[in-house]
Amino acid sequence: MSAEIRRLPHTWGIKGRSSGSIYNGMAWVATVAEDKSPSIETQTQSVFARLESMLEAVGSDKTRILSATIH
Repeated sequence: MSAEIRRLPHTWGIKGRSSGSIYNGMAWVATVAEDKSPSIETQTQSVFARLESMLEAVGSDKTRILSATIH
């Protein structure tokens, strides 16, 4: 028996890609700054707020992050 991969809809600004996936109780999410014109601080706050919304949508939160890569 294999677990089903659930793909999250394109909702958080990554055109042509799923915003994330859930498999076997683990979630993978990705996001980018929607507007590149504000300061890096404003972009960072925007991305972190969106990330929190994405985690909430999959039934999780920041306390359960196993790994994060930020570029």
